[in-house]
Amino acid sequence: MASPSSLISDLQVVSYVKASFLTLLAYDTVLNFDREYRYVWKSRWSVIKFLYLWTRYSAFIDTIIAVQERLDLHRNPSSCNHIMAFTTIFASTGIAVSEIILMIRTHALYERSKKLLVFFIVMWVSISAVNIWAVLQWTQSFKVQAAPSDISACYLGSLSDIGLVCYASLVAAETVLVILTLWKAIQTSTHQRTRLVTSFYRDGVLFYLAILSFSIANVVILFLAPPGLNLIADTPLRVMHSVLCCHLVTHVRAIAAEEETTEMSGPKSYMEFAPARSGDSSV
Repeated sequence: MASPSSLISDLQVVSYVKASFLTLLAYDTVLNFDREYRYVWKSRWSVIKFLYLWTRYSAFIDTIIAVQERLDLHRNPSSCNHIMAFTTIFASTGIAVSEIILMIRTHALYERSKKLLVFFIVMWVSISAVNIWAVLQWTQSFKVQAAPSDISACYLGSLSDIGLVCYASLVAAETVLVILTLWKAIQTSTHQRTRLVTSFYRDGVLFYLAILSFSIANVVILFLAPPGLNLIADTPLRVMHSVLCCHLVTHVRAIAAEEETTEMSGPKSYMEFAPARSGDSSV
């Protein structure tokens, strides 16, 4: 059982972390809006455009609510419980939707293989179904208590370890995607790779390594952190997943826009994911 002084300190750290990642999300959105406008907003509506905008801007909803919940000192534990449950469910939904972007990227690498498409659909539906059950069970296990200070109105006193299912399934899905990416990279000889194709491989692997670190941090915290810190890494995971997924889209489109279409040697599926002109279709 943590002492009141250490609990207060932990709650303060959590508030700072959540506020800092909200700031990061806003800063990244403003900083990259010019590229987003050129390569997303100016393109016609498509699956990728919808998924991008959802991934980018839905993250503000649960992140702002999470920060506001930390700053509102007049909430009762019941109200905090409902807010924590909502932000957890909404963030999980946002991450699940953005995973489709990663699957579409990998699908493009394999030149729109129908077998791979079926595999991705089955994988996404299966993992989503498991996560819906796990998240609902997890949020029902939340036991919110009143905080002994003016730092926060309440905190999550205890929760079930079933949350591990959510993080494990995320890591499993992205491990499958990075393995498929690496396998395709091995099959493709170096002299056949354009800058665009190389970006697909490199960015996918770097994204995986970055998100893996945040997922592992959440698992470690879930088992080892004191009550005051048990939700310190959920907002960082949500924000970084949104930021990095969006960068995957805009970066590859920026590269495609710099290359002349006639000089590209990659398959047509790459071009459809990353149009060379900002007004072209993305899928």
